[in-house]
Amino acid sequence: MAKTPAAAASSSAKKTPAKSIAAGGGIVASSSKFKKTPRTKQAHPKKSPAEEVDAAITVSETTLYEDETRKFYSRIQFVPRGDKFMKSDPLSPPAFGDGETWRVAIGDLVCIENPPPKKSRSSSSSRDDTPAGKSSRKATASTQEPPFAVGWRPCQILSLFREKRRDKTTNKLSTKKRYRVGGPLRMEVRWFYRRADLDGRNRRYEESLSKEGGAKKKEEESRELFETGRVSVVDASSLLGRLALNCHTDDPLGHPVPTAVRPCHRYYLHEEQDIVEILHKKKNGMARTGLDCSELLLQHGEGARKAAYGYLGLVPPKGDHDDDGAEEGISLVTLPPPIKTINYAKGKSSAYYASCTLAHPWSQLSHADLLCPRSGRGAFPPWELCAGDVVALHCEESTPAADADVVVGRDQWYPYCVPWTHGQVTAIFKDVDASASKGGDSTSVVEASSLFCEVRWFQRLAEAQAECQKKKVLQFLKDISENTKRTSEVILEGKQVHTLSFDSLLGPVLIEEAKNSKNDPTRDDANLVLPTSFLIQNRRTVSDDVYCDEKGNPTMGRAMIDLDPSLRVDRGMDASKRFKKHDQDVILKAVLRGREERIVRMRERAPLRAAKVDAMVSTETL
Repeated sequence: MAKTPAAAASSSAKKTPAKSIAAGGGIVASSSKFKKTPRTKQAHPKKSPAEEVDAAITVSETTLYEDETRKFYSRIQFVPRGDKFMKSDPLSPPAFGDGETWRVAIGDLVCIENPPPKKSRSSSSSRDDTPAGKSSRKATASTQEPPFAVGWRPCQILSLFREKRRDKTTNKLSTKKRYRVGGPLRMEVRWFYRRADLDGRNRRYEESLSKEGGAKKKEEESRELFETGRVSVVDASSLLGRLALNCHTDDPLGHPVPTAVRPCHRYYLHEEQDIVEILHKKKNGMARTGLDCSELLLQHGEGARKAAYGYLGLVPPKGDHDDDGAEEGISLVTLPPPIKTINYAKGKSSAYYASCTLAHPWSQLSHADLLCPRSGRGAFPPWELCAGDVVALHCEESTPAADADVVVGRDQWYPYCVPWTHGQVTAIFKDVDASASKGGDSTSVVEASSLFCEVRWFQRLAEAQAECQKKKVLQFLKDISENTKRTSEVILEGKQVHTLSFDSLLGPVLIEEAKNSKNDPTRDDANLVLPTSFLIQNRRTVSDDVYCDEKGNPTMGRAMIDLDPSLRVDRGMDASKRFKKHDQDVILKAVLRGREERIVRMRERAPLRAAKVDAMVSTETL
């Protein structure tokens, strides 16, 4: 049996008469070779800053889950760090933390002190995905935002745990209740990004939008946070205070710690470097999204996940994705009354439509389960397609993006799971019997496979460079392709047309320059007001210098009118092979009217949509 320090000292005193135990606990010698030492306090190992703060954290009595490597907790009691809170009056006492404790639980939104500079991480930690923006690289005065006097980061707690370590003397796992051998209490957190944490392209785009809205809008949007799926493991000693999202009724002074209130309506896909707006928010929706991102819970298996989800009143997903293996039904399209029916040779007739409404092809869309779970897709805003829209089209012979448009780690066909390219819808039609040439006067629902669209191809820069034979044009395209200061991928307007089934349609494409058009709004790109702003925007810019001719060869525009964005719908109709001049004029007029009506509809819905999102998000558990 190992001796205690006191017993060992007593034994030593008996075997060596020349030595005795000093009154203060130190060992002294009566021999002249040794001098008496002054009485001193018993030395104790110096604690790290994390352990000193951790000593003030009380683990909840109920353990959430425990296995051979970690012990997880559902909540902790934390003593507020009043010295880190910002005070309006330096001489006044802190407004928070006066003898109160703060209860923190998994799923909570919190603010933590900026993590220290990255060093070598222990093998037991999850990967470090601390945001790379300047606000995390250096905790300077510029990152010290109220209500804290230090640089801080917003995040969500996914798990609270202590690691277990083997007892070297017994070669067994430690069973001490205090778990001191396991080190400090730690947290797995999911980061919320600030604008400074976004990639350069999205940051420049967001800043350009803020400039258009004035100083007030710029200030408000600069405070916006973005949900992410990035996780890290940090010490619980870095906890500072609460985080409230879109919650204007929250009382910041009604808690033992300060509360940072920030807007947050969008999700940043870090690997894809893209921003999407999430519509399906409901109570505990953000808690579920967070737990779905947890790497530790996934590592520790079904038992850990079941315990964590159950604590928050949720049911864990059956797999990595709820919708895997689920089949979609037949895709249906809702058609308005046709604008014209044209009779062709050999008794064939086609009915033409200015617009239609269809469901989104969820099975082809990346992150479909994040954007909207299957249970909510029936109520999801449908895709309102108008002739003249630029869309994404399934095409196996497509050429992926290159140069500055390549994002390392992102699938080359993002945001879809299949090869695709760009095109403008120049006609929406279906074949009908000649006897029905007058058309109907009511809406109808048809299968997507029975409906067709004529499209005008828009090439990617990589495809155009492969086809280009002119050195001057090729160098011009190369310069654009390698330009890293762009805010979106550039595509080239073309004149080649082709007829496709509606099954080839994947989704809308947002054309950037639409917001700058100074001409008739009915001729602006269809996505001036995004009818599907809840989905991935798929943002693009159409070159105003180069286009592709009837053979697909890149050509420099000879005049401004050749690529005037306000006349893009007109040029699409001109390129169509399905209309004669008289029919084209009738259909173009109806298309422009339909596009104008859609813009009015979308603008009327925008405030309601924003209010709905605010109401949904404000019900989150904070």
